[in-house]
Order: sequence, then C-alpha cells, then structure tokens
Amino acid sequence: MSRVVNGVGTWHYGRANVCERYGPCPVCHSAGVLASYDTGRYAVLFYIPVLPLGRLRITDHCAACGHSQAQSLRFWRAERQALFADLRARYRRDRHNVGLVRQIQQACVIYRQHDVFANIAPETLRRFAGNAEIAATIGDGYGALGMLEQAEDAYDQALALAVSTAVLERLAIVQIRLLKPQEAAASLAHLLEKPTPEALPLLAMLARGYQAVGDHSAALEIFDLCLVAQPSLDQDADFAYFQSVSRQLLETKRPLSDPAVTTTGARGAPDPASRIAPLVPLLILTVLLGLYAAVSVNMAKRHTIWLVNGLAKPYTVTIAGKNQRLPPFQAVALTVPEDVYQVTAEVPSIQELTVDCRRSFWQRPISSSRLVINPDQAAVLTRQVAQYSESGVRFAEPTFSVGRSTYTFTGVHRMFEPFPETLRLSESGTAKVVALRLEPDLFGLPEGEWRAVAAVAANRRLAHDLRDEEAAVLLSQRLRGEPGPALEAALLAEPPSLTLHQAFHQIALERPDVMAWYQQATAELADGPQAALIQARLLPPDAAAELLAEHADASVQARLQLANYHNACSYFQTVIASLPAAPADEATAISLLTAHMSEARGPAPEKIARSLRERFPDSLQLRLMGMQLAPRKLDQVASEKNALVAAHQAYFQGDRIAFMKLVFALPEPDPDLMFAAALSAGALQRARDVLGKNPLPEQLLLLYLLHQDERGRAVALDQLKDCYQQDPSRSHLLPILDGTGLAPHLDTLAYGLAESAALCLLVAEKYPELAIDARARAERLSWLKNYPHLTIRALLEKAR
Repeated sequence: MSRVVNGVGTWHYGRANVCERYGPCPVCHSAGVLASYDTGRYAVLFYIPVLPLGRLRITDHCAACGHSQAQSLRFWRAERQALFADLRARYRRDRHNVGLVRQIQQACVIYRQHDVFANIAPETLRRFAGNAEIAATIGDGYGALGMLEQAEDAYDQALALAVSTAVLERLAIVQIRLLKPQEAAASLAHLLEKPTPEALPLLAMLARGYQAVGDHSAALEIFDLCLVAQPSLDQDADFAYFQSVSRQLLETKRPLSDPAVTTTGARGAPDPASRIAPLVPLLILTVLLGLYAAVSVNMAKRHTIWLVNGLAKPYTVTIAGKNQRLPPFQAVALTVPEDVYQVTAEVPSIQELTVDCRRSFWQRPISSSRLVINPDQAAVLTRQVAQYSESGVRFAEPTFSVGRSTYTFTGVHRMFEPFPETLRLSESGTAKVVALRLEPDLFGLPEGEWRAVAAVAANRRLAHDLRDEEAAVLLSQRLRGEPGPALEAALLAEPPSLTLHQAFHQIALERPDVMAWYQQATAELADGPQAALIQARLLPPDAAAELLAEHADASVQARLQLANYHNACSYFQTVIASLPAAPADEATAISLLTAHMSEARGPAPEKIARSLRERFPDSLQLRLMGMQLAPRKLDQVASEKNALVAAHQAYFQGDRIAFMKLVFALPEPDPDLMFAAALSAGALQRARDVLGKNPLPEQLLLLYLLHQDERGRAVALDQLKDCYQQDPSRSHLLPILDGTGLAPHLDTLAYGLAESAALCLLVAEKYPELAIDARARAERLSWLKNYPHLTIRALLEKAR
C-alpha cells in the first residue's frame, strides 16, 4: 500500500495499458469508472520520485474510495502467459469445445487481452456460425474490451439465430455506448411497454444515453417511466439530479457527458508520466553527481593545509609561489590549489620538500583528512579525544607525532584550537571532540614519552637553531652518555649560552666522564666575558676571581650567580663593590639591591632600597623588594591602589591567613586561586567549599593529603575514589589510594605545589615582570611529571 506523509513515502507514477470500465466498486459499492493499468511504485521525496521500487498491475481502481487490487507486474504477466499458453494448447487440440471458448473469452476480459481476443473471435464466429450462444459470448467479449462495433455485429448474429431478451438488453447497452439511444430503445421495447423495478438500471442508462446525445425530452420520458415502475425514485438524490439537469437543458439540446455511457472499456493511451517517471531518478542522480563533481572541483581549487613551525624562532617558507611567515611554535592555515609543490624555507638547515596535496576526486567532498606540513620536522603534534557528558569532560590519553615533514590526520574537529568549555550534547547525553594541538613545552611531556618524542624534537630543534636553550637544557637533563652532535654544537656555539652551560654544568658535576669532556670543550671557547663566566665555574674561587678580573664587562647578574655558586664571601664583596652606586637602568638596580639583600651582605640594604625606589618610582619589583626590607601593616598595604599587590605582600611576609582573606576579597577571584590560597592557610573547609559540584581529582587529592583528622581524610578519600572510578584512565590509581605509603612522601610536595601555584597566579596576569623565570617553571613542570596522579598543570599553565 502506497502512503505519503509530509511529502515522503511511496507512491505510484505513470499509467500504461490502461483499461477502464463502468461498474460498481466491490468495496464502497458506488457506481463509477474502474481503471486497470500498469504503473511504477517509487519512493518519493516531496512527491518527487527518487527511487524505483518495482512495477505493479493495478486492477479495478475506484476513484471514489481509492481501493484497488495491486499485484507485481512481473508475476501478473507470468500468470497471464502461463494461462494463455495452456488455453492455446487446449484450443489447438479441441477447437469445437464451447466451454473452452467461454474460458478464453473470460481470460481475455480479465487480463485485458484485446489483441488475442481480436484474433480468436472472428474465427470462432465462423466456426460456430449456427450457435447463437457462442455469438452472444463473443459479443460480450467485444463489449467488455471496448470493441463496440464488433460487439453489435456479434449480437445481431446471435439474434438472427434466436431472439433472446437477455441478448437484446446486452445489445442495448452496446448501442447506448455507441450513442445510438433510438436503436437501444427499439431493443428495449419489451421493457418500455411494461416497465418493472428490475428494469430500472437499463431504463436509467437509456435515459442517460439520450442525455449524452442532447435529446432531453426523450430522456425525461424515460425518467417518467422509471417513476411509474418505482414511484419512490423521486426521493433518490442521483435520480432527481439527472432529471433536473434534463429539465434545465431541455431547450438547449446540449449533450451531457456521462462516464456511464462514454466509458467503453477500450485500451487507453499511455500516461506520459509512465515514460517520464523512470527517468526522474536517473535525472536526480545525474544532478547530484554534477553537484558532487562541482563541489569536488571547487574544493580542489581551495585546499586548506596547515604549515607548522616547531622551532623557537620564526622563519619564512615558500609554497605555491607564496611566502608565508611562520611564528615560533604556531600553525598557520594556507589555502592553495591541489597540486604537487616544492616547499622551501629560509633556514639553510631545512631541506627542500616535495609535498603532494592532491586528494581522490570522489573522496574529496566526504574526506575528513587534514594535511599538516612541518618543514623543520621538530614540532610535537598532540592528538587527543575529549568525551563530553553531563558529569563533565573526560580526556583520553593523547597520542604524539614528531620527526616527519608531512602528516595526514583524519577525524579531527579542532585544528590547533583548544577544546571548547561547553558543548551541546547529543540525545544520548554525550559528545566527542577530537583536537590537534602543537606542544611547544618539551618539559611538559609525560616521562614515558621522552625517548620516543621529546628527544627527537629537541635534537631537531637544535639542528636548526643552536640558540634554542630549552631544547639544549632538556637534552642536558636527560643525558645518558656523552652529548650528541646537536647538543655538542649548542654548547660550542658562539656566543655561548650561560643558561645552557649552567644547566649542563650541574649534570657534569654528577658525571665524571661528562665533566672531563666538558672541561675540554669549554677550553676551546673563544676568549670573552661569556666564556670567562663559563670557565670560571670550573675553577676554584680565587682562580675564578682572577679570571673574571680580566673581564669587567661581564654581566652583573652572571657575576653574582657565580659568586653565590662558589659561596666565596670575599669575592662576593668584590662584586658588590664593583657595582655602580647609581645604576643607569632598572635591571642593574634590581641586581644591586638583590646583592645587598643576599644573606645581609653589604651596607644598609634598606637605605639603598629607599634610594633606588626614589630613582625608579615606577618599578613595582623594587617597590615590593623594599616592602620585604621594611614591612608595613597589612591594612596600609590593602588601602593601596591594587588589592593584588596587598595579597602578594601578605604572601611575601608569610602571613597565610591574611593572604587568604585578601584573595577572597578580590573583585573577581579565580576559583583555583581561592582554593590554593585556602590550602596555603590550612583552611581546608573553605577550600572544600570553593570546589563546588565538579572538583578536579588533583584538588581532592590535595584535600586528602592535607587533612589531619581521620574523618576529613576519609571523606576526601571517598570522593577521590568516586572521581577515579568514573575516569577509566585513572582506574589504575585506586590500589595506590588504598595503600598506606601514599601520604608520607607526598605531603610536602602537595603543600609546596599549592603555595607556588597561588603565587604564580597572583603575579602572572597583572605583573608579568614578577613571574617566575622560564627555567624555574620548566623545572617545576619536570618535577610534576614524576607524579601523574598529582598534576596541577592546569594551575601552572595559567601562570605561563
């Protein structure tokens, strides 16, 4: 059964081999035209056929109620072929069988076989020329199939052999359809003389035949005879309608079309839709393929690729005739036509690349692949999946890629963009986001990824940039043997890096074999103040002082660091004495004050601090250092312009309670900062209140570690277990929580992290000049890597 709802469903299109007859519907019993035809069944979208579902044979479709008998056209034709093959075989064997002739006539009418009946009927009439019954049967077949002239001749032949009222009545029906109502009236003379209720259908059809030729006066006479036969007809609405129409048209002689008369049962012309409908799906497919091809061609002209710089310095690359500047540790999207390109960079150590940006023509519009080009092969690309739900966000373990020039990623939703804070969930209450990001911080990589990822990235970065201190320091800290070519080149580069040599020297102190190599390497450095500072670390204090005396232009900060390293008070006093009394810039002033404050060495630090603050009144660093030397009451500090400075002063003086109060009194305090401040003050209940409904596992772990009473620890531990059970990536930590050796070796770590995170957050955003230097941050992140279940990287990332 075909059905369409809101323009979508199945429907019939096209009509072929149409045969119509007038008769009563077997379901609604209303008289009307019943049509039989071949049609196609289609899946429709907005009433447009898009997919053929097969061919059907519809039998006796009623226009009034829509009822019909539907059968597969293939099965219908198979049944017809089998039936007629059997009838033909039997007819050849016995051509004088009257019953067989009737079966053939009925089969031709049922299956609407006009051609078959037209071939058999004349021969049958000749063979049974003296049989009136056969002639009437042939006339019935002709009449049912719409061959009315042949039907009239057959009935005349039957009546010539034997007069029958039944044959006369069937002849009258044919004559009415041939628009010969006068001849039909002669055939129905026996009914017109004595009309009976049983004759009403024929009389009514005769009257409508007169209406069809415009003889309304004769039609009214027949209607009057019908009333004589059955007076109650005047109550029938249809009868009254036809009678009133004839009265209205009595003077006009206008014919009245009536399907009861005009429907002959002949084969109708095929519906044009029967030829067009099968072509519609092909046309739609052609249009869709054309649109798909147009989209694919357009995408080929505008292919977006990403160029990634994995170095700490910018450089320019040339691709497709375009020069693109790549900032350090950033990705830049570039739109180019799909082709094979040569990629060159201005850095001599980066080799020329041949990149094929072409994609499959048919897969291009539906492909989710993303091409990333990293000419320096030093970028660490991190692909991570985040699962969003009503309970929060769960991050899967990231996967890292490094050491290649080109990458192809599929299924990535956010290219070099952070995860969204909120996301619309699906009906199931979840949503998945896949993000690709560039990892510039090699110290932040997990410990297990060092050999596979960080070492490759650090060596690549040093191969292209010997001044990349972060990569060199990282290689120094992870040194397993003698330095590799990249690290060795960085150590011997001119001018030398004090930061790198300081870090490498710490490693060499624990490795005699490395120290021997390092002493030999530093001896080859070119003479200069930087080389002198590096070589002085390898000498005794007196020899170091003598060496530096030859290089008075060495930086103040480096000389002070060297003095502290040797712990030589006499040399320290010598350095202080060499500092200018009236420094020309703020950096030198800060170094001077730092030197005087160190272990109370030097004359009158408070007096020097006061004079320096007067010389540099806008220096916040000198101002806060002066507060340390001359502490004031907190209420005086709090009344100053910036409440954040007051909180910093409270923290600087070690007053954790005041520090917490000032943080909570800030106009818009950060929840993580409030939590860290409460922890540093030991106010665990206030810290718990800050967490809210969705605490981080790291925050719960800190509460567990810092609680002194058993009840508080038990509550925090239960919450922590619930949090870990909901996160499959942390389920392996549950046995550790149940053990007894967790707290002793992590208490100090947790407390220190809370305090350092709070300090970083205080100063980083508003006062970048007070932030902890990059190397200290890197060391802190490296420290955290050993404790993946106690990661406060979120706090530290904010401070960066």
